[in-house]
Parts: sequence; C-alpha cells; structure tokens
Amino acid sequence: MLGDFLYIIKYYFQELVKHNSGKRNRKGAKWTGIILLVASWIVLGARLAYKSDVNEKKQAVSAFSSAITNECEASVTAYGRYNPGSVSDGTKVIILTEIADKIGINRYEIQDYYDEKGAAVKSLSQSSANGDVVVKFLDKEQDQCYIYVDIILKNGVDCVYTYEEIVRDIYEDMGIDTCVNVNLTGEIDGRLYSENCRVYTESLMEKAGAKQVYAKEYDGIYTAYGYNKKMDEWVNIGGKKVNVNVTVNYNEQTGKSVIHLATPIMQQDF
Repeated sequence: MLGDFLYIIKYYFQELVKHNSGKRNRKGAKWTGIILLVASWIVLGARLAYKSDVNEKKQAVSAFSSAITNECEASVTAYGRYNPGSVSDGTKVIILTEIADKIGINRYEIQDYYDEKGAAVKSLSQSSANGDVVVKFLDKEQDQCYIYVDIILKNGVDCVYTYEEIVRDIYEDMGIDTCVNVNLTGEIDGRLYSENCRVYTESLMEKAGAKQVYAKEYDGIYTAYGYNKKMDEWVNIGGKKVNVNVTVNYNEQTGKSVIHLATPIMQQDF
C-alpha cells in the first residue's frame, strides 16, 4: 500500500519537473504549489491509512487473545508465482537465503524433494522453541515456479502483523502478486454448539472491529466471515467483502473447542 503512494508521489514530482523545466513564469510556480500540496496530502493520507490498518490488526489480536483461555499460536502464510519462470538451483538458493535474511533467521537447512503431486521442491526451514519458518520454491509445471512462505509463532502472537509486513514486502520486492494471510489459533474449554457459536463469533467479530456478513455450519465446523472497513486487504466471498474469518470446531480428544481467526481469510485445513 505504501509503495503505491510512493509511486504516486514520484509521478507528481516528475510532473513538477516536466512543467517547470526551462520555465520561469507564474504558471510554472502555480504548478509547483499545486503539485507540492497534492504530494503533501498523499503522504498524510498514506500515513493515516497505514496507521489505521495497523491499529485495526492490533485490535484483532487483542480481541482474540482475550477470547481464548489457552495459549495462542499464530501463522503468516503467502504463496505466489515467481516470474521469470524456471530458474537454476543456484538462483533458488540465493533467493531463499535472501528471504531468510529478511525474516531474520540464519540457522536454517536447505533440502530438495518431490511433494505428493510430483512437484520438485527446494525448501529452506528452521525450527525453534519460539517458532518455525518454511520457505519453498516449487516447480509445479514447466516454466512455472512458485514461492511459498509459512511462519509459525508459538510463544506469543503480538508480533504476528510485524511478520505479515515483512512477508508482504518480500513479495512486493519480487513483483509477485499475492495475498498474505494471518491465522491466530487458540482453544477454549468445552464445546460450543450452533447458537453458542453464533453468539461467540459475532462477539469476537465486534471486538475485532468487524461486522459479520455471513456464517454457516458444515461437518462440525462453524465458519463466520466479517468485514472491517478500516483494514486494507479484503477478498470477495459470495459478492461480499470479507477480511476477517473465524472458525470453531470441537476436538473430542482434548474436550476443547479450537478457535481460528484469520485475516483476510482462512487458507489452512484443520
């Protein structure tokens, strides 16, 4: 988002140079004033929009943490096609290690294998008591490579949206169009039945600053979709904007209900 605003500012300053180059008249001075004023408003708007988005995401984390009785876990995932297509193994290693450096890990290992669908995978991974990181290069089809990032935070979720921004910047720097998903996971004691699920998810949505727009229960999983107009990203579900997704399912082995809150939408199986 900020990159888009900076591009617009760059455009306006290019216009400034174009209209004032070799001109020393009132019209040129007028253009300068107008362009500087527009640029100032763009910078201010970018800062306010970015601050609003960050605050809303912090509110979602706070709402989720307060609604959970056990420790929370968080993940940040992204997936996108890398252009140009097929690249050498050496290039893959360079790209993977550069991503690892931006995430802030340096004790990783790199492996080569084939996934269950026969795609060649070069994977960089690191595990610790505080979290796990997996970055993959997948050759799914001829001349089609994809980059997958998965960050799991085990002890504390407060910094999850910091990692979301890091991952978003990584993909933007590579020119890859993707949706960065954040998933918070926790548990509460006992089982929530249909009406309890509805009340619980609506309350959680409200605390997260979102309005619930759609909900359904299927195969023991209650899923609710909501929209927070102050968050930047959203996806279209059934013709409606969605950027907060809550699911509830019961774990019979533990006797607890598992709660997921994702932005903009859940992309994990459970």
